[in-house]
Amino acid sequence: MLLARVLNKQFMNLLKRLAEEQLPVKGAIKLKETLVKIDTEYLAFDQKRIELVKQFCQKNEDGSVMVNEAGNASFDDEGMQNFTKELNTLVSAEIEITPISVDELGDVKISVDELALLEGVLA
Repeated sequence: MLLARVLNKQFMNLLKRLAEEQLPVKGAIKLKETLVKIDTEYLAFDQKRIELVKQFCQKNEDGSVMVNEAGNASFDDEGMQNFTKELNTLVSAEIEITPISVDELGDVKISVDELALLEGVLA
């Protein structure tokens, strides 16, 4: 599964909703393992994203991050291009999770749209 999927709020909300359901023990264990893995990957991604911002943004004279009026890091064109390139590489990284079989989810009801979001998670 691509790391970019972890950044999708609908995907994460669906996993959290599933975590609130009464699942068979095997399904609950696999879902918990998946959530822990995803949380770990997200934290590593966010740390790297912050490092990239600091690396490519404009700096004040004292070396601190220059921010714009909205409070966001300020980039010149070259810095933004480099940041975007590195960030795109980062979010296209594959993360490995243990698939959960549909049987392990018991009688949980999900929509077709939700099913599409879980591609790569369900086996």
